[in-house]
Amino acid sequence: EFDSSRGAGKQITVVSKGSSKPEVQGVARISQDGSHAYFVAKGVLTTGTNREGNAPKEASDNLYVFERDQAYPQGQVTFIATLAEGDNEDWGEVDERRVQTTPDGRFLVFVSASQVFEYDAKEERLVNVSVGYAAKINAPLYARPAELTATQAALNISSDGSYVFFESAAGLTPQALNNVCIDEEEGQCREYAQNVYEYHEGQVSLISDGRGVTHEGNRLYGTDTLGSDVFFGTGDPLLAADKDTARDLYDARVNGGFAEPVTPVGCEGERCQG
Repeated sequence: EFDSSRGAGKQITVVSKGSSKPEVQGVARISQDGSHAYFVAKGVLTTGTNREGNAPKEASDNLYVFERDQAYPQGQVTFIATLAEGDNEDWGEVDERRVQTTPDGRFLVFVSASQVFEYDAKEERLVNVSVGYAAKINAPLYARPAELTATQAALNISSDGSYVFFESAAGLTPQALNNVCIDEEEGQCREYAQNVYEYHEGQVSLISDGRGVTHEGNRLYGTDTLGSDVFFGTGDPLLAADKDTARDLYDARVNGGFAEPVTPVGCEGERCQG
């Protein structure tokens, strides 16, 4: 880590160090303010166990965070979790990393073993947001630099980490669809209806059930920084103004949206005279 804010006292810090060879596999995400660097390494860089009672494993993809703040002015490396095999597709590709952090770096949202997790660096707490079921967050979270900047890209987490949004074919609430196929070919399901969910204060809530009469199912596009607006596409006509089954863009808003437009009453014959 190179700190360019220190003027003449600019400093380079070794982020990954330990008794074993680190074998850093890649950087999962760096917070916008540079205080937190989340990375994956096969080496054991910390001693003891994390809050969940797990310890890093040799020759495995271990997820760590390096953080420097008032509590750790010299920086500290903390073990988060050992990722499942094959997860490098989620964090290894520069343009399609399904990993996201809040601007201050405290919260990290990532996918492992097809499940969505949120990590709180301050409390050193890891939560399974999708409650153990297969789920996903939209990818790529960050488009190529020529297309979008990081601040313009879609968000799956509010800036304070209190809201997380994700997709899952599993029915996690009574109203949600549960592994319903919406596009089948030669007896094989090509696409399952994706429910759009909100995770807030330990509770999973349904935003949209992904129901549609065509293969144009749900697609989560992201949220605003406050988590008060959730943008998603669906082929299901959710409003009267939606007259077709093509995928349309919707905004689910806290405290509701806009009133439906009033359709003028028609007239016939003499009643059309005014």
